Amino acid sequence: SCRWRRQPHPPASVQREYRVSRGGQRRHLEQQRRGESGDQHRGAVFRPRHPAFDNNHVPRGQHDLEWIYRRLDTGETFPADISLIRLRLEDRPPQLLLRVRDLSVQRRQEEQLRAMAYRDPLTGLPNRTAALEWMQRQIERDPAARLLVLNLDLDRFQTVKDTFGTEISDRLLIATGRILRRHLPVTTLVARLESDEFLVVQPWPAAAEFTDPEALVKGLAARLQKHLSDQLADQMQLDLQQSFSCGAVIYPIDSGSPDALLQHANTALAKARPLGHGSQLLYSPAFSTAIEQRIQLEVQLEDVLREQGLHLVYQPQVDRHGALVGAEALVRWRQADGTLVPPDAFVPLAEST
Repeated sequence: SCRWRRQPHPPASVQREYRVSRGGQRRHLEQQRRGESGDQHRGAVFRPRHPAFDNNHVPRGQHDLEWIYRRLDTGETFPADISLIRLRLEDRPPQLLLRVRDLSVQRRQEEQLRAMAYRDPLTGLPNRTAALEWMQRQIERDPAARLLVLNLDLDRFQTVKDTFGTEISDRLLIATGRILRRHLPVTTLVARLESDEFLVVQPWPAAAEFTDPEALVKGLAARLQKHLSDQLADQMQLDLQQSFSCGAVIYPIDSGSPDALLQHANTALAKARPLGHGSQLLYSPAFSTAIEQRIQLEVQLEDVLREQGLHLVYQPQVDRHGALVGAEALVRWRQADGTLVPPDAFVPLAEST
């Protein structure tokens, strides 16, 4: 028979969910067992009924199991790691040796690490990693899924931080996250990407038609902007008018991985910022084309400067009588194929780099 000396608070009933492994093979067992507590004096034994604990059924070697126990005194559950070893001793019946290790601390540490990996510590919202995984699950679960992705950037956030300090700017981020979360459905993801950027991903019914995607983006952004304007001052206890710029993308109108969707939403946001506070733009492939052309032009400009490929032309200056009084020097860039790069294309680039 199997004998196991009980702990000070043995379970009277146990809801088990554990795995048995041996030789690389694993099988999942779920069983609800009512244990026999035996007599109540010290040294009483408890006899498990599951076949895995029967000497006639346990092969030789060590078997690892994980149980969920319920404490008799408090009723709380805790995970335990069990090592079960069948022993054969001379002149004695086969014995089972059990080693029990409480995994509560380990599980709490794992949950803390998971929270650190998937949660923004300031606002408590999901972070970029969690948002990407959430979007991937949505797409895999329903290939016909439609997602409205908004990248929101608080306008003048750095000015608020420089004027009022870090404490106020942190409160602004926390309040913004709460307002967005409160006024969006539970099926909508609200995440903080970085600094003053938030992400809103709203699933859209497959039956609904995107007759006017731009109007859809502007309508949702306007509603969120109104909630932010109406409630931010009360939550902050500060007379602060705050707006946000928005870059948006719609899946599957713009197909791609979650990383690509986030990148395109950020590209649209970069295009929206120069248009003024509270601007919204829906992503267009032309945005990415313009960025790629700019990067390519920047690389070519470095090569031209290194090879002294720019040249000057002189535009005459005359007085009112037509007499030549001077000349204006203008820089020009002629490519290898003979075409001229317009000055308004490379001069701002040269000034910014």
